[in-house]
Amino acid sequence: MITTSRRPTRPIRTFCKDLSHTFPKTIRINRGKSSLSDLAEKAMELGAEKLLIIDRWKGGPGKMELFELEGGKLKPLPPLI
Repeated sequence: MITTSRRPTRPIRTFCKDLSHTFPKTIRINRGKSSLSDLAEKAMELGAEKLLIIDRWKGGPGKMELFELEGGKLKPLPPLI
C-alpha cells in the first residue's frame, strides 16, 4: 500500500501514482488527515502487508518510509542500501 504525507504537493501525488503503476498488486490511497494507526487499520482491511509513505522535502518527494504490518501495528523497516 502506498500513501503520501499529510499535505502532499502535486509532484508527490504524481510520484505516488507512478509508483503504484510500477509495482504489481499495489494499492494507492489518499491519506488526508489519517494518523498512522488509521493507516494500519486501512492496511489490515485491504490485506496489505507493507505500507510505504512518501514524505516531502522542499516541495518534492524527499523521504520514503517503509512499514510492515505486525499484529495491527506498523513496525518501521530500516532502509536498505
